[in-house]
Amino acid sequence: VGGFLSSQDHTTAPLKLEEVDSDQLIADTDALLQSLNRSKPTAKTESKTKLDIARMKAGRRRDAYRARLKVEWATLRQQDAELSKHLKKLKQLKTREETQSSPTDSLALGAWRAIAMRQYESRMEAETLRKRLQAAVNSQAVMIQDLENVLKKRVREVEKLTTVELPEILEKKARLGSKDATLYGTYFENLDALYERLDEVFKEVGVTPTPGGILSGEPIRKMNGETEYFETIGVGRVPFNFQRTCDAVWELLSVPHRQEGRRVYDGLP
Repeated sequence: VGGFLSSQDHTTAPLKLEEVDSDQLIADTDALLQSLNRSKPTAKTESKTKLDIARMKAGRRRDAYRARLKVEWATLRQQDAELSKHLKKLKQLKTREETQSSPTDSLALGAWRAIAMRQYESRMEAETLRKRLQAAVNSQAVMIQDLENVLKKRVREVEKLTTVELPEILEKKARLGSKDATLYGTYFENLDALYERLDEVFKEVGVTPTPGGILSGEPIRKMNGETEYFETIGVGRVPFNFQRTCDAVWELLSVPHRQEGRRVYDGLP
């Protein structure tokens, strides 16, 4: 045994240790640590990576939406151009048809217009005639009513005269003398000239001869050169025409109580 152990000690070579480089050892340690850091990320790094992924996806969605909008806008612009072109063609076609209408159509249109104008004129003439006839009927109705009222009043007066004895003075008609006849004849000759100045006189005194009530006032003192005089205005206005007013005045002059002291002059032309 001793021999064997001694023989093994002589045959086994001694263990040699290599020298270790410190710089190389530090570099290998840093590489190992970095590899470990990459293989085992922290929670903060993981959350940051997820946020970046979400932002990237949102950006891709925005890019896709913008691309779709661009395509739609391009499609709409193309459709607008096509529709505008089609509308222009339709307008040109309509204008061409209007300018190139057949003579038969033109004659038919002219005849239709002439018929319509003739019917319109006939209608206007009929409307004017209807209004004129309506006015004439209304005027005749008013005249008939007035005449009926006058006749009724005169019938009542005749009935009163037949029942009441008139005084003797009412049955006598006095005659005017020659002096009075000359005076009334001169007045009658100047009546036309005075009537022509009637409107001028009304305008000077500030009175408009329109239908209304009775206008009167206090006398006004005036001067005409060296002549002093008083002017008074008394205008009786009636809301009737001339003929109706004449009939009413004549009827009033015929009542019995106005015959007293009245004279009749028959010398007027």
